[in-house]
Amino acid sequence: MNQQAVSEICFEKTYWVPAEQTARSLFARLPHGRDYAESLVECLATGYLAAVVESICIREMQRHIDAVAEVVVGRSILVDHRGPIPPGSLLRLRGWLEPATAAPAVELPATR
Repeated sequence: MNQQAVSEICFEKTYWVPAEQTARSLFARLPHGRDYAESLVECLATGYLAAVVESICIREMQRHIDAVAEVVVGRSILVDHRGPIPPGSLLRLRGWLEPATAAPAVELPATR
């Protein structure tokens, strides 16, 4: 991995919020049930926001790794979710990556 290049990754992306990524839509599928979900504000679920940010970070890092020998996994995400974001909104996501301290290499068994 090119540590220097990874430490310089910044991004600014836009993301359109689809209706199926709202808290109501997500929570209706969880054990709390549809009645609980209907009591929530119709807005982007924070879990989906975290997933979108993680996917951007992984894509950006994949440009700087050896895909045969390395894999990118999420470690932590710091998100400032400032208020309800209704479906149909266009978000502007800005951020940067900070490389984690080197973890020991783990050899995975070969797959067939």
